[in-house]
Amino acid sequence: MITHEIAAYGYLIAAICFIMALRGLSSPVTSRAGNLYGIIGMVIAIGVTVASPGVVAPWVTRISPIGRGPRTSRSSTRRAPGCPGRRCAGWRG
Repeated sequence: MITHEIAAYGYLIAAICFIMALRGLSSPVTSRAGNLYGIIGMVIAIGVTVASPGVVAPWVTRISPIGRGPRTSRSSTRRAPGCPGRRCAGWRG
């Protein structure tokens, strides 16, 4: 956990990296350096966000259902007789 002041400085450094990335991406000669600045800025921004107080618990609960897969009911996956799609209008199966 980091304090709000450290998080603000981290976001400031990330913003400076993003500005330098835009400056670097304006020319084909400096595009590699621009990409590197953009990557560094994004890593800093994600790291500060995850380490900020009160962010980790809701963040973990939001991504936890991803591994469970889609939830479908049996009626939504059956096909109506003579219907090419998953559901036809008016069919209750």
